[in-house]
Amino acid sequence: MKPKFVAIVLASMTAMAAAQGFQAGAPSEPAVRVEVVRTPDGGIQPQVVVDAEGTLHLLYYKGDPKSGDLFYTKRGKGATDFSGPLRVNSIEGSVVAIGTDRGGQVAIGKDGAVHVAWNGSAKASEKGSHERSPMLYARKPAGADAFEPQRNLMTASGVLDGGGSVAADSKGKVYVVWHGVPNGSKDRGESARRVFVAISHDDGATFGTEAAVSAPENGACGCCGLKAGTDAEGNLLILYRAAERGVNRDTHLLRSSDYGKTFSDARLDSWNLKSCPMTTASISHHGAATVVAWESHEDVRWARLNSEGTPGEICSAPESRTTRRRYPSAAVDSHGRVLLAWTEGMAWGAGGTVHWAAFESSGKALAGASGSAPDVPAWSLVSVFAVDGKFVVMR
Repeated sequence: MKPKFVAIVLASMTAMAAAQGFQAGAPSEPAVRVEVVRTPDGGIQPQVVVDAEGTLHLLYYKGDPKSGDLFYTKRGKGATDFSGPLRVNSIEGSVVAIGTDRGGQVAIGKDGAVHVAWNGSAKASEKGSHERSPMLYARKPAGADAFEPQRNLMTASGVLDGGGSVAADSKGKVYVVWHGVPNGSKDRGESARRVFVAISHDDGATFGTEAAVSAPENGACGCCGLKAGTDAEGNLLILYRAAERGVNRDTHLLRSSDYGKTFSDARLDSWNLKSCPMTTASISHHGAATVVAWESHEDVRWARLNSEGTPGEICSAPESRTTRRRYPSAAVDSHGRVLLAWTEGMAWGAGGTVHWAAFESSGKALAGASGSAPDVPAWSLVSVFAVDGKFVVMR
């Protein structure tokens, strides 16, 4: 049986908003519509990409959070059902989701090739130890009906911890990104961690040796996931959390306009904290618009990038925060409006609720355009995307 969306009616609108829909800033724009759905097949940690043709590509996790599997499925534009799910990892149980900041990441490349990267579980480790946890990758080439055998891309680094990511473009460039410690380093702590990128120029058929691309003095926050993506021009973007001197856990945006040869580094904000906050980040683009989202000071924030990759005004959810907001995801629609979603109440091994807020293209929060829904599973997160004239929040 093909998995289907199970939708929830938006619950937290005012009576007027319920009758009229969420209204955008300009009268000529259609109302903002938000739909909340469950991940198909009982999965968690949904990762969604909508390609240029409107096809929805979905990656999700199933099984023991310490040792499970990734599944890929897709739904064509205008269709109501997903395709039959394909298991991505060739070694059963070789994926880890515990901590929520780990798990699988998906990108769509040249001619629709599917690229997936993930932190390997103890079952995939060479010695079953944290020291040798691999950064794994598998692809489904364009036109293929199955994923190729998984590969470990870590050769010049080790001590994998927080979640890695993957990005791809339409020209056959694929980037698998993670943070770890360079081989041979005597320091195995956060201050020695660097962001590494392994690059393929042939659509994932082969990869070069990973190279460190973050400033050595920044370190990297050990248990925090990073996020990689490409913008409309094919520039590579990486959001990661530093750990300078073990307390400066600032959010940085790395950007490369020459296919990973060189990078600029923009500090988005600062967060002084002695311990790792175990966070995730989000990168999304629609047409020429690119938005990034991250957590800072136990709140979630987003910003729109200009054509040079510089972030504009940093925006937060309009309501005052009463509890920690975590695991942000943001998407932009064809009108330039942004939906920011996040979770609340999530803790180690415990689920929570999903919340969201919509913003005009100017960054101004839309009055009344916010809501919440229950039942985000433990170890999961949410994924926001714009499709068929509405925003969808998958949990």
